[in-house]
Amino acid sequence: MMQQQQPPPPPPPPPCGQHERGSAFSYRCCGALGASGASARPQRATLALRRGRLRRGVALGAAAASSSSSQLVDTAFVRSSSKGVEGLLDWAQRNDFEFSALAPATFAGGLRGVALRRDVKEGEIVVRAPRKKVLEVIDKENASVETCPIEQFVDAATYQSSGWRVRLALQLLALDCQERIAGEDFGEYLASLPEQLDTPFHWSDEELAELQYPTLVEQVQRQRREWKKLYDDIVAASSALLIANTSFERFVWCMENVRSRSFEGPYEGSSYETRQRLFVAAVAVSLGYGLLWPSSDLQSTARLLVAALVFIVGRDAVRSSRGNGKRHVICPVVDLMNYRSGTKSELSYEYFTDYFAVEAASNFSAKSQFFLNYGPQDNDSFLQYYGFVEADNPNDTFILHLSASDVLGDDVFDADVRKHLRDRGYLNLFGSVKFTRSGQIDNVAVLQLLRCAFDACEGHERDFEQYKSEVNRSNERQVIAYIISKLELARTEMPTTLDEDKLKLEQVSTAGEAATETLLALQYRIEKKSVVEDLLRSLEATM
Repeated sequence: MMQQQQPPPPPPPPPCGQHERGSAFSYRCCGALGASGASARPQRATLALRRGRLRRGVALGAAAASSSSSQLVDTAFVRSSSKGVEGLLDWAQRNDFEFSALAPATFAGGLRGVALRRDVKEGEIVVRAPRKKVLEVIDKENASVETCPIEQFVDAATYQSSGWRVRLALQLLALDCQERIAGEDFGEYLASLPEQLDTPFHWSDEELAELQYPTLVEQVQRQRREWKKLYDDIVAASSALLIANTSFERFVWCMENVRSRSFEGPYEGSSYETRQRLFVAAVAVSLGYGLLWPSSDLQSTARLLVAALVFIVGRDAVRSSRGNGKRHVICPVVDLMNYRSGTKSELSYEYFTDYFAVEAASNFSAKSQFFLNYGPQDNDSFLQYYGFVEADNPNDTFILHLSASDVLGDDVFDADVRKHLRDRGYLNLFGSVKFTRSGQIDNVAVLQLLRCAFDACEGHERDFEQYKSEVNRSNERQVIAYIISKLELARTEMPTTLDEDKLKLEQVSTAGEAATETLLALQYRIEKKSVVEDLLRSLEATM
């Protein structure tokens, strides 16, 4: 039976315990990193954030995800030679970041990331970053977006009407224009960012064609058009402000860094400054109660204070669990960490301290690379926005295009069946189908249509809703066989085979002279063809 992709479950409510990225409030106790190791820290309430970000440098082939990429090039500790990164860490130390267990390093294949100076235990905090030193936007539901913090750079109305990624990019662009905003210097952080990402946005048409996957080529071309329109609209609305002197290339630089480095998570419902004022007010009211009614005992005053504090925290917990809004941030130092599937280490917001923190989700040994998980994404997303390809990505997909014209011109269905589908308006439901490696499908309507078509071939007609699930084994086998034939056709239409691509990647990697675009294109199409092979095996097993 074909597997129909189920929508993800709703986020859980906010009881104690650790949740996945992007979930509601999560509360947990853990140690915090001190100057000489893990030291005790009081219980901290945190909000988990999930993210997407940039791989440092280019790790090609399986090295990007293999165990070799977690080990340093030499047995001795290797420091990164990037002056920009060194300057960033000096800046971070001056601005109350905590990361004594980490240092920049270079790994196999020239991969840049962060390594551990010492062993780190599960639950230990490896990085803490003050919120005042991150770039942040907050989207609130049923409320106007944040006020524009960069009115000297961009039209306020344009800023407020833009999506969260554009607002973050405009903040980054403002820093880039002036290197100083509200008296806070981010120059060292800007210097640590890559001048250009290895993404297909910058490839020529010939290089894009080497992907052998029209779906991604179309997505990149659409991205170029959309970003150019965004830039033109922003500049036109801000012609008298500083952003008008910014080039489109620099705008793209900001958008790509936001797209590859930002985290998102639930917004707790109030700012840290608001909570501080409320806490102070609660303490003042409690003390006033004790002074006005001296006969009341200390325990009653304490209960009043606790009740007020519980109300403040509980209100934010409820707001967050109801999806009151989203927080989106770019967090210096944390964005040096590379990606690995399966790791559960995550960035969280500390409710009571106004810091962002990364907690180790497992034990790590000294000199190994520390990873974050960016969340489940396919290689289309990784290559388009981050500039890398993950080997054997369990979340990779393949998109099969099934248009009405394909079905009408197919000899599998006779004229009566095609008329049957056309008369009922079903042909309008055909379209692209996204498959996972395991055979899950995201477009249930296409399955319905194929079941309906093959049922009509047998002279049957049922209510269309009945085709959302298997009607009988024979019909389902026909549907699966039809999809298999279309996948095999898509595979044969690719200019090269999987084995040819693997051989070529081995050859150019050995020679060491191939352009990054060539290597990434080879990696990408190898992974896409591998997904098709896995998908075919999975479907054939259900026949």
